Amino acid sequence: MFFKRKTKKSDQNLSGIVKKTNHTGYVFVDINNDLGEAAEEIMNSSPMVQMAYGYARRTAVAALYVQGLVNEDTYNHVISIFKSLQIKTGHTVEFQESAFAEAAEYMLAYHHLITSFMAKMIVSVAENYEIPPSQLDDAQLFKEILDTAHNEQEARHVSFEGNHVEPRLIEYVDQVNSSHLGPFANMLEDVNAAASHSDILRTPLLSAAVGYSMELAVAALWVAGGVHHKIIEDTIEGIYMFKADIGSDRQLHNEALAQAVELANIYTSGTTVKHVEVIVGMTKDLERFRREGEPVLEASEVLARAERIAVV
Repeated sequence: MFFKRKTKKSDQNLSGIVKKTNHTGYVFVDINNDLGEAAEEIMNSSPMVQMAYGYARRTAVAALYVQGLVNEDTYNHVISIFKSLQIKTGHTVEFQESAFAEAAEYMLAYHHLITSFMAKMIVSVAENYEIPPSQLDDAQLFKEILDTAHNEQEARHVSFEGNHVEPRLIEYVDQVNSSHLGPFANMLEDVNAAASHSDILRTPLLSAAVGYSMELAVAALWVAGGVHHKIIEDTIEGIYMFKADIGSDRQLHNEALAQAVELANIYTSGTTVKHVEVIVGMTKDLERFRREGEPVLEASEVLARAERIAVV
């Protein structure tokens, strides 16, 4: 048959678009170069493919950085592109998980050791460890990454036995603000002041907890009728950047949200995850609890109305 039916872009995935044409002897150089050669077509594809590309390229360049084949500036440049793609494509955890899974499937075709776990560990090492000035081949890279994962597991076991706890955002936030808009405004300003702390900036869990805390505070102010919708639109993108470093790791998202709820209880006692889900969810359609003619709602009334919706 002379004619072939076109493949719908929505049906394409990263593996179907990127052709394996590079064979340099370094698997992550091959992945990175193949992705680069397909970049134009990828950027004309679906948001899912674009985000999968972001995850794959971040992993590849993180590996090259750990191997000593690219410098830190190159790695940071790719991370900035990755975060831009997260903002541009999809903000939900489910979307990010699917994009990461697609990226992992694509990379696994290059080497059987490049599993989703390996990809996460490579990025973790690039982010959290000092990289020695030496070059590693692929076999050495995989060995060092697996050894690091084993050491981390042992350290977590020891920490668990010693009742070690993760760093908590609440330890970095000072209650100093007193806004006429109430406790959620105070929380927003206090968290914003703490967000530039060096520990928070270099700890993905704390950074994400900042994002969830600010998201809750802004959303609560909105549903209470205390801020203009432009505030939501102007701040949501910046807030999402705080969450970007933990990517699609659902466990870390849950821990970060729990820390935000813990902090919120200092300002408004009785705040729960269910309250947060309802309050933040309402901002997506710019809905409010405050009815026409009502004054701006107190924080306690915001929680009460969220509670009624949560139990429906």
